[in-house]
Amino acid sequence: MRKIRRISHLRWKQGKILRVRSPYSYDLELSDELHRQIHANKLRPFIARVQNVWIIRDQDTEFGEVEYAPICADIGPNTVPSEQIDKTKLNQLDPSQQAAL
Repeated sequence: MRKIRRISHLRWKQGKILRVRSPYSYDLELSDELHRQIHANKLRPFIARVQNVWIIRDQDTEFGEVEYAPICADIGPNTVPSEQIDKTKLNQLDPSQQAAL
């Protein structure tokens, strides 16, 4: 009969890098107050996902202070994404590749 290993400890956990031991080894503090030494191959960046977007009207007052996403003043509402790219960042592309964008 094969032994089945518990996998609850193998799940991804959020943590904080406390110290870099070497280019490939890090000391971490995990969310459950544990300190671990982890190889760089076992680390992944944390990307917060947005679950909900809400619309708040001017007459709504129970939300308190609301932060707004920054909007570039030089980009108009009808500007297509290809026109928002700085042309100097496309110098490495040949003219046909620049036109494709």
